[in-house]
Amino acid sequence: MISTKGKAVFIGGPEFVTGIILWAIVGTVIYTTAGMAVMEADLTPGPRFLPLVVAVILSLLTILYWREAYRNREQGIRFPSINQLARPAAFFGIALLIVLLWDFLGAMPVVLLVSFLEIKFLEKHSWQHSLLVAVILCAFIYGIFEGVLGISLPQGIF
Repeated sequence: MISTKGKAVFIGGPEFVTGIILWAIVGTVIYTTAGMAVMEADLTPGPRFLPLVVAVILSLLTILYWREAYRNREQGIRFPSINQLARPAAFFGIALLIVLLWDFLGAMPVVLLVSFLEIKFLEKHSWQHSLLVAVILCAFIYGIFEGVLGISLPQGIF
């Protein structure tokens, strides 16, 4: 419930429950990483740094979500249609594909495959353009990680 000038105004149940679930995730991240160092002795980020950044961002997004739900409370909930969910679901599927194939195939084949799939089928570019961009992206990532940063990427079966 949010009070405005003496009037009680409710945020809808689903929006309120969603916000509480997001806050529970924030609390879980903070609690489960409590024993980790935020900064290392050499002033580099420790293992708790990124989870805390994610928790802070998720907290801010939850506040913005509740604010938006409050501002649009008269309109009710408008659920997206299946057609509107297809594209975000495809991006989620590509992210899942990266996670599943990263160590098995190796970084470069996975980057080549998913970038080609995204450009060709989600962005609807030509076969040549999709392949060219995927190869350039692979070369760029390899150059940055292996050449500049000195970080070895997973080689996988190759």
